[in-house]
Amino acid sequence: MEKSSSLRYGFLLVLLVLLPGCIKADWNIEMVTDPTSNVNLSPFDQWRSAYECLQNISSNCPGNYSLNEGGWVNLRSNDTVRYCNITGCADHSRAVLKCICLVKRDFKFQNGATVKDINDTINDGCRSST
Repeated sequence: MEKSSSLRYGFLLVLLVLLPGCIKADWNIEMVTDPTSNVNLSPFDQWRSAYECLQNISSNCPGNYSLNEGGWVNLRSNDTVRYCNITGCADHSRAVLKCICLVKRDFKFQNGATVKDINDTINDGCRSST
């Protein structure tokens, strides 16, 4: 019985010594500024990095012009010129899609659309607005 008790205390001591090195001092979650800098991602990290790509918000693009997890940009037909040319939101959305494609090629939005589907929709919409 004493042997198992000393093993438990030894294990706890090792945890107490090693654990502080595994946790950041400020206890905050590490924020990755460039999700594409990660290589050989596990499936979980691919999803996390794709989510981080979607968190890249442009101050020039109001909420309805921003691409979201749902896979659509909420535009009316009279917003197309502004979205595509004036605000640069179409270019920003393409950059977000490229980021997603680099970290998770098989990403699908909540509506089932792929990165290619969204890219094609943006390109077709912007082509018809000129």
